[in-house]
Amino acid sequence: MRRFPAALLVALASAASASAQIGGAGGRPTFPAWSMSYAVPAGWQLAQQTARVHTLLTAAGAQGPVIYVGPGMHQSFNDAGADLNKGFNALGLSGMPTAQPTSMTIGGMQAMTADYLGQNQMGMQYQARVVSVLTPHGTGFLVLGLAPAHQPGEMRSVVDQLAQSLHVTGPPRPDPQAVAALR
Repeated sequence: MRRFPAALLVALASAASASAQIGGAGGRPTFPAWSMSYAVPAGWQLAQQTARVHTLLTAAGAQGPVIYVGPGMHQSFNDAGADLNKGFNALGLSGMPTAQPTSMTIGGMQAMTADYLGQNQMGMQYQARVVSVLTPHGTGFLVLGLAPAHQPGEMRSVVDQLAQSLHVTGPPRPDPQAVAALR
């Protein structure tokens, strides 16, 4: 597996932040610098884009389920797990797996799913579904779905559906302006 220089990582993060394209329900939001796109599930909309993370919500807004989607420099599932831990910490969540992770393939790429029961700092419980996909380019794609424990609904199938829609067109492409700024 290839290692990527730190300057490339910074350039990719900058490019992803500046140029991720937003799409509505049924659209195909993209992470151009990462050469990735996905389909927004029916009943969901892309509500926010922060750095390299897209946030999808239903009509219930922030009070209902939420899905976080993002690419990363994941050469292994351990790398993806480290990003997932950062995400849980940023959201103020702690949790434990409810079952062993399951291996699968998505579009010919290695993938892994895991389910968690977690809680936030106020003690509210959440069901979480995670799908991690490793691309052949030394990158990965994480999908984290969260729903209040009392209303998990179809979170599991929606997260899986979104991950199944992943389309990777090639290796990451750094933004030339961001690379020039690093020189």
